Amino acid sequence: MENATVDAVVRDLQGLLLGSPQAEITGSQLGDLIGQHFPSLNLRRVTGIPTGPGALSRFVDMRLAGLLQLCGKAGADIVYSIRRPGVPAVTPTASDELPELLELRAMVQYAVARMSLDELRKVMIPAGLASEAARHASRP
Repeated sequence: MENATVDAVVRDLQGLLLGSPQAEITGSQLGDLIGQHFPSLNLRRVTGIPTGPGALSRFVDMRLAGLLQLCGKAGADIVYSIRRPGVPAVTPTASDELPELLELRAMVQYAVARMSLDELRKVMIPAGLASEAARHASRP
């Protein structure tokens, strides 16, 4: 694939990501999105990683660093936040603190996903997070 074609694919991919209502995307979701919409894009050739892991992460670093930012892990999968114009980017703290913060975030997300609306209200409203509780009120 020519550089101009890769550039066009990257622009289209950026449009898809910015058009998504999601605030985050996992590496596996991103890989599926690329495979579904851009099957002719050979990430290994574009990144120069012929075998093994790391081609998608390298592609993100090379072509999507302004849009996607590493923000955590979900199991072994990388989670990226989608930077939107006018929304401040999340800046990770010192790199030695990142694994502990990511683990804590994953544990909180796991717990919140399994809580009932009443349980969420009991925890979030006293903590001053009423807007977060309201946001979760619309979930099934």
